[in-house]
Amino acid sequence: MYFRIKNTFLKKGDKPFMENILIKKFITPKYNKAGTFLRQIHSFNNRYRPLNKYIIEILQKNWYTIGISFKNRLIDLDTEFHKKKLPIILEIGFGYGENLLNTAINYPEYNVLGIEVYVPGVSFLIEKIYLLNIKINNIKIIVHDAVEVLQSMIHDRSIHIIQLFFPDPWPKRCHHKRRILQLEFIQLIQKKLIYNGILHIVTDCTLYVQHITNIISNMNNVINLSNIFNYVYFKNIVQNTRFGKKAILKKNKIFHLIFRFQ
Repeated sequence: MYFRIKNTFLKKGDKPFMENILIKKFITPKYNKAGTFLRQIHSFNNRYRPLNKYIIEILQKNWYTIGISFKNRLIDLDTEFHKKKLPIILEIGFGYGENLLNTAINYPEYNVLGIEVYVPGVSFLIEKIYLLNIKINNIKIIVHDAVEVLQSMIHDRSIHIIQLFFPDPWPKRCHHKRRILQLEFIQLIQKKLIYNGILHIVTDCTLYVQHITNIISNMNNVINLSNIFNYVYFKNIVQNTRFGKKAILKKNKIFHLIFRFQ
């Protein structure tokens, strides 16, 4: 069996994980005991769009040096990185990877892990790393649903910093259920962070800020550090992301929500 992807053929079984990327299979289907498919609410709507040959070539050539395949089991992240025993920064939904790459370059004392389902963004990041011939060995990416990655692959108390920059606010009231930052997900983040680990959220949506702070204010063992971090660091983060630049052009107020979980 073959999957046709814009004049490119990939033989099923040759590289099963690459196949999952190309057909955009980023969610593990779930069924009840009767075998009925269970529809789930997800924070992303990854509409199918054929990938052009250039993107496919970038992924096929470079994926296995920077990518981590999704696995339905816990993994030892320390063995995945070239640099061993470094603290880990995890960015969820890194888009085109501008901030992910800058973090890896500017903070070599950390290993940087990114999770994303937007394949053109993933290919853009990989292409930038290799076209610029950037000497970097502390960055890895996973292309899969972040909730499943955290649940299945990441050990508890193993991540030092988790970042979500400009997550989709799903502004319509009927879509609020799609927001990734819900109580259950934040509780999952709390389990994965080390003691005194940091959750850093950036958004320009006032209603989303209220939603997040209302949830976290009712949680135990959380300290709000939003007002005491370095402004220059924040400014660099915003300027290095596409949604940050859009927010600046629109003159939207940008909020940095920073929480320490104990």
